Amino acid sequence: MNDLPSMRLGGPWMAAARALLTPAARVAAVVLVALIHVAFVYWATHETMPDRVFDLRRAERARAGAASGWTPRALPDLERRPDLAGEEVWYRLSFSLADISSQPLAVYLRSSSAPPTVLVNGVRLNALGETPQRAPRFWDQPSLYIITEAALLEAGSGPLMPGRSELLVRIRTDAAGRLAMGTAAVGYLSDLEPVYRRAWLARVTAPRLIAFSMLLSGLLFFLLWRRRRSDAVYIHFVVAMVLWAAHTLTYVIDNPPLPTRLWEWVRLTSLLWLALSVTGFTLSYLGRPNPPLERGLRLGGLAATVLLAVLAATPLYFPVADYVWPGLCLALSLAPLGALRRARGWPDMETAWLGAGGAMILVLTAHDVLVLGGWWPGEETLVLAYAAPVTIVAFVSILLTRFARALQTAETLNVELESRVAEREGQLRLSYDLLRAVQREQDLVSERERIMRDMHDGVGGHLVSLLAGLENKATRPEALAARLREALDDLRLMIHSLDNADEDLDVALATVRPKLESLLAAGGIALDWKVAGPGEGVRLGPGAVLQLMRILQEAATNALKHSRATRVTVTLERIVDADGPAARLSIHDNGRGLAARRPTGRGLDNIRHRALTAGGRADIRRGRAGTVVEVLIPLPAPDPAGLTS
Repeated sequence: MNDLPSMRLGGPWMAAARALLTPAARVAAVVLVALIHVAFVYWATHETMPDRVFDLRRAERARAGAASGWTPRALPDLERRPDLAGEEVWYRLSFSLADISSQPLAVYLRSSSAPPTVLVNGVRLNALGETPQRAPRFWDQPSLYIITEAALLEAGSGPLMPGRSELLVRIRTDAAGRLAMGTAAVGYLSDLEPVYRRAWLARVTAPRLIAFSMLLSGLLFFLLWRRRRSDAVYIHFVVAMVLWAAHTLTYVIDNPPLPTRLWEWVRLTSLLWLALSVTGFTLSYLGRPNPPLERGLRLGGLAATVLLAVLAATPLYFPVADYVWPGLCLALSLAPLGALRRARGWPDMETAWLGAGGAMILVLTAHDVLVLGGWWPGEETLVLAYAAPVTIVAFVSILLTRFARALQTAETLNVELESRVAEREGQLRLSYDLLRAVQREQDLVSERERIMRDMHDGVGGHLVSLLAGLENKATRPEALAARLREALDDLRLMIHSLDNADEDLDVALATVRPKLESLLAAGGIALDWKVAGPGEGVRLGPGAVLQLMRILQEAATNALKHSRATRVTVTLERIVDADGPAARLSIHDNGRGLAARRPTGRGLDNIRHRALTAGGRADIRRGRAGTVVEVLIPLPAPDPAGLTS
């Protein structure tokens, strides 16, 4: 049996897989990911103003067209007043520049609930970059306006001089009456533009990139799920990533393609279904699927989605969106943590990591809900999107850990399999050797019995006949000599069959050709030998070869005694009949034929019996001229190794 190829896994991938399984490596990965997340959140939510910048945190607010005067307000100013829905609100800020150089000046607004209109000393300023045409719900978007001396002179206000100046900001509230005005800063453009670029990167560009990375990871895991449809955890993760990306994009798209109410509906429903998909993912990951519960949650989510769409045309829409809906989504987000706590084997490393990621998402979700609801003091940034990279890294690390464990298990199983295969191979080889020894023993016994039977039936019979002739004093010496020669001829045939057992059939039969030629030549008969052989490697064994030799001798003797022929033709060839391949031995004389002879007799019966003993059959018939003795011996199946049958 050939040795099986080694299935052992090794190399750098296996070393890396083993390294991932060590507790120290997993703890280090969790700590590293947590530190990176904290650094990203801190980077996104904290700004440091340059020393030369005039930071404005006090303002006066007035309603456009209102008869009442200005009222002082602290910045940031967050308020929700349905009576202000769709109206304009003005903020007035004062600043004093001690020195004016030739460098361009700028006004930086950290955030606003709608694209603002900014004026300095009554002159409208131009924003750096494109101003959104429709107000997005993401009020955390920064803006930068440039104060140019040319614009001031064109407006007739004169150049900006050191001393007190006035900054006016006009903001239009949305359909829910939401109003948000962040802190402002005035200073040199060279100082404020890096602050603005960094804020735009942290609060707009980075969430967009994170959203697209979530879509990409969702696509990759969708392709993985198509290969493992039985594992529902992947499709739950895909749905969660897509919904999370959609929810994030609703905050950072400059010009929403839908009206405000419909855009709000997209934002809120994506948040709800995100919470539902996280619950389904957690149950699938823990191996505790609950189809009735998941079906009920989906039906409840569908009913809530339809109800929210109906409320979109009523005054209750925005109160429900601001106060009821965030609480509902937050409650659904708490369910997975309870399932994780009840998980068997807590705190398993994977489960703990997933639980930590879920808790992080929950904390950041609560933070953003409080910010959007106006319950968080101060000026804050929405940070839920920054939990996505951590979640993706955590989930990928879980998959890598599972993959590493699978590799390690596969390596162990392969080693055990190699050991079992080697053990089984040894057992099979031993069994094969024992079987071959038994077969050899059986062949020896069979061959011994055959030789004894041939000697008893052949040589023994001749010796018995010779002994009887010797005891009968009337037997002539010539008859005794003939019987002795027959015994010697039969013994020679037996010896020839044994000597030629490992040779091809045509070679084995050729050993009797000289004897036949001598025998027939004494009677004036020529031998035509056409033994081509049935094919290389065809061996019938000594028993069958002996019987064919005796058939040749018997047929030649009959032709010599009875046929009055002048020629005997011996042919050996390979044929294919209805029973398969066979060797056909034909002895054909040109004598009188069976019609002029006795059709049956002891010699012909001996030929039929010997053919049957060799495993074939004999056909004795009259030919076109003379008698044909034809023997068909089935051939064994070809031996690919070329071994003796």
